[in-house]
Amino acid sequence: MTTSLAFVLSILHSWPNRIVAFFLFLFIVLFVVQFFVPAFRLKRKLNRVIDRLKAVKEANEAGVVDLEAIAGQAMTVGNLQHLWSAYAFLLPAR
Repeated sequence: MTTSLAFVLSILHSWPNRIVAFFLFLFIVLFVVQFFVPAFRLKRKLNRVIDRLKAVKEANEAGVVDLEAIAGQAMTVGNLQHLWSAYAFLLPAR
């Protein structure tokens, strides 16, 4: 372990290697900010929607869920309202 750390530190003695290491570190940080942070935000939003859908399902006694209840209570996050209205429009009338 100490030999690999010594090797890394010996590489960073020259300026071009420091510049390359800096840009690699910068790209890794930008990648995390650009992709992982939005993914965790979306996961949190979708988990809230799933919890709301479970609440709508539990509140229903008859077994047939009202599409308006889903649209009004669960599909209120981001673009889900528009997507749900387009999906509900395509469902056959019962």
